[in-house]
Amino acid sequence: MFYFVYCTWLDEKELPKYSPKAVFVTKAKAVNVKVEFQAAGDRRDPGWCHLNDTAAARGEVTYGLIYMFPEEDSGVDYDDFDRNFLTVRGDDGNVYDCFTYRLNRPGVPMRPPTYYWRHRMEERK
Repeated sequence: MFYFVYCTWLDEKELPKYSPKAVFVTKAKAVNVKVEFQAAGDRRDPGWCHLNDTAAARGEVTYGLIYMFPEEDSGVDYDDFDRNFLTVRGDDGNVYDCFTYRLNRPGVPMRPPTYYWRHRMEERK
């Protein structure tokens, strides 16, 4: 199954923890979806990545990666997240039907955890 990776799992150290057999396919973009950092429901711990595909995301583009996930890894559920299905365009010119995860009860906007910023700064060095 194709998986659209965005946000946390873009970190090359994170994805192998959850799917060590995942195989990179291509870079991709999802149109009319937007990454937001929000609380999970009523919680107040650091914000989580959420993929908004409501009317508020019209005209937005989210960049990510497509991986082929083995079947045993594509059915895993995570607290506070639902599996979501979307169609994305790969940099290879192909269109992919993918699954991804997003918050099932997005709460108030929050600042992303510090490690997101640290990761971004390391990329720029």
